[in-house]
Amino acid sequence: MKKALVYIILCLIAIILIGYGYFCSDSTLGGVYISVGASILATVLINSLTEKWLGDPLNAIIQNMRNIGSKLNESVSLLSMSKSTGLVGIWSKRADLETKDWINYLKQSDGDIKILCYAMSFLPEHPSFANIINEKISKGFKVKILFGDPDGSYIEARKAEERTEGCISDRIKTSVMRVQEINNKIEVRYFNAPLYASIYEFGNKMFVTPQLYGIRGAGAPLIMVEKIEDGLFESYDKYFEDVWINFAN
Repeated sequence: MKKALVYIILCLIAIILIGYGYFCSDSTLGGVYISVGASILATVLINSLTEKWLGDPLNAIIQNMRNIGSKLNESVSLLSMSKSTGLVGIWSKRADLETKDWINYLKQSDGDIKILCYAMSFLPEHPSFANIINEKISKGFKVKILFGDPDGSYIEARKAEERTEGCISDRIKTSVMRVQEINNKIEVRYFNAPLYASIYEFGNKMFVTPQLYGIRGAGAPLIMVEKIEDGLFESYDKYFEDVWINFAN
């Protein structure tokens, strides 16, 4: 109703301007009045037709601006949360980050290597893994790896979960054999405890894969965090150390 009233008022103003222009003694000024009045009429007509056939264009613009504003707010919140937690990357599946990229992160790391996993078969299979680990050890960095106990109760339960994914116990034994052949300074332990998340700590960066029922680690989500004060890195590093001290042998 208000919009119709505005249109009527604008049309009356336009008619008055056009009429005044026709009877104005100054032909130049009269032309200006007619031009302005005609422009107002044309605007009212175009808006009316556009609204009738396409909907109110202003509403669409306003709605789009609101959507953009909402997305910007979400982006700002996500950036703020990432800054406070140390989150720097996320993938829907661990397999989305190619093994060569894992190797590059490992090679670029400047600190101790800590890995908490069940089998971790994808890294020892890479031809560069052994050389990089030897290089890290030669620089004085420690390498600590926790594997699931192939004869433990939790691996038995996991074996039942995975069903068609092959024998997880065999994968563990193969990975342990490959790791131990690299360097006798690698500290390897077995743990018999729930694996809530796999941890791959490369210096001041860490990859974390939450454990999902019946799905191998390659199919589970992956997050990447960097070491900051009171961030996620500290929480998962503590998780690693708790398992290393309390549940490993």
